[in-house]
Amino acid sequence: MKITAWALSVAGLIPFAGLAMASVASEDARILPSLLAYGASILSFLGGIQWGVALNERDDERRSPWVMGISIFPSLIAWSALLQPNVTWGIGIVMAGLLSALVVDGYLVRMGMVANWFWSLRRWITAAAFSFLAIALLMH
Repeated sequence: MKITAWALSVAGLIPFAGLAMASVASEDARILPSLLAYGASILSFLGGIQWGVALNERDDERRSPWVMGISIFPSLIAWSALLQPNVTWGIGIVMAGLLSALVVDGYLVRMGMVANWFWSLRRWITAAAFSFLAIALLMH
């Protein structure tokens, strides 16, 4: 399971990397909105993971309303990013959302709600996705 999660997560970075590199090499106006849309969908996916972790928790004390409630924020952040009239602001919001989701995932690991290896996975994948988004913004 651990190897599969890593492999799929790394594969999920391919659109981030490809679009970031394309934004450097091309003036195509569709690249940054595509990157924003992909980043927002990944952010929503992360919220879904958090929701699933909360629902799977059998200890009612650890599965507090806070844990379930906080899991909806990545989707709300992603949606607000897509509503921005300026794609640069939208990507910035997605970047902030990725960091926020990482903080919540760290909490879930500390609470023992997910395996410790998940924390390593999330840190590396978030750092890479964040970096690709930053490259696209800085170099476009």
